Amino acid sequence: MLESPAPGNETKPERKQIEGFRFDPMCPTAQRQLAAVFSEGAERYFFEHQVNGGFFKYGLPVWDVRNHLENHYNLWQLGDASENHLAKMLWGVVTLIHLTSGCKCHLVAKEREVK
Repeated sequence: MLESPAPGNETKPERKQIEGFRFDPMCPTAQRQLAAVFSEGAERYFFEHQVNGGFFKYGLPVWDVRNHLENHYNLWQLGDASENHLAKMLWGVVTLIHLTSGCKCHLVAKEREVK
């Protein structure tokens, strides 16, 4: 917890920065829309949510994710308003990062499940 400075010494309290990461500028509305897309697809693509979400049940080929991302971009460009295409594009980008980064979050979730 940050303490108030002593009277007469009103300098801004300092907090250690997380090197190379800034979470505070992220828009909460965008985060909620992205979470809604993850929730919508959880039943189809993920194991049980209680097991930390995050790992794919059947596997998702990168080319398929990219194709869907580009389809949502195209529909958004055409003015289609039948779905939240921007949030679904963001889901595609986040999923591509997950699939191509060597992320091991599914292994961590599996370890928690065993314990």
